Formats: sequence, C-alpha cells, structure tokens
Amino acid sequence: MGTNSLGGLRSLLVGTLQTLSLDLSTVRPHVSGPNHVKVMNSVHDLEQKRIKVHKAYLVSCVNSRVDDLAQAAGVLRGKRVAPGVEFYIAAASSEVQAQSEARGDWQTLLDAGAKPLPAGCGPCVGTARAVVGAETMVCLASLPARCFFPACLSSPPSPQAWVWAC
Repeated sequence: MGTNSLGGLRSLLVGTLQTLSLDLSTVRPHVSGPNHVKVMNSVHDLEQKRIKVHKAYLVSCVNSRVDDLAQAAGVLRGKRVAPGVEFYIAAASSEVQAQSEARGDWQTLLDAGAKPLPAGCGPCVGTARAVVGAETMVCLASLPARCFFPACLSSPPSPQAWVWAC
C-alpha cells in the first residue's frame, strides 16, 4: 500500500469518527442467546424466569485473565457451586494460571467446586471434556460471542437449549 493509499484511508477514518457519551448507570446487563448472538435478553428479565443452569464456563483466551479469575474467586470465596451445576475454568494461558495459583485465586475456585480444564481455547473448539452438546439445556459462558454458539459446538444443541455468552 503506497503513501497515497494510507493517506486516503486515514482521511476516510478521521471523517467517520464521532464521540459518544453514555451514562453507564442507565445500561442494564444483557446476555446473548438462546442459540444465537443476535438474540439478547436482559439479566433482570432472565432472573424473573428462574431458569436452571446446567453448565457454567469461565474459559477462553479473552475472558480468563488473572483479573477475571480473581473476580470470580472473590464471588465464590467461601461458597460452593450449586448442586447440579458443572462449573469449568480454564486460564487464558499457562502463565495466567500460574499467576492465579500464586495469588490463591485458582485454589479458591477449585475449593468452590470448579473443574479445571487445560489453559487456552480448547473448550471453545470442543477439545476439552466440558463441551456443550445436545444434552445441555442451559449453559452460561464468559466467552466472546463467536464461541459456544451452534456453529462452534461439538454437537448441535437440542431445540430448547439456551446457550448464553456473557
């Protein structure tokens, strides 16, 4: 790409920039799903439905950093994963897992009943034992939206499966 091309691209980008102001106190948390990233539900509305969760995931290279694992450990410290729920954790990398272990956060998650998986993106592509399959009714995952939706699952979910990415 020549200098003129970069200059033209720069002009195009600068011409489309805008500043948005948003009062974050007005934003309500939402999750994607069921079964499609274009379907959104507010957490408040879903809480009212009292939907039973079968599996929960804190995995992937973008959502299992040291701070993510520390926050999850803070929530679960002194508590247990609910009966009937499988909670899987995988650090973004072996380095992240080592840091989390050194901080004590990893052990806190294990003590709460989390099931460890290998570090990295294995669960997203179905290479770990915690894959979402047709038998799963409800799955909560702290994953990017491109993961854990039907195109990425190891087997197609049942028609009533709820697969959410938070």
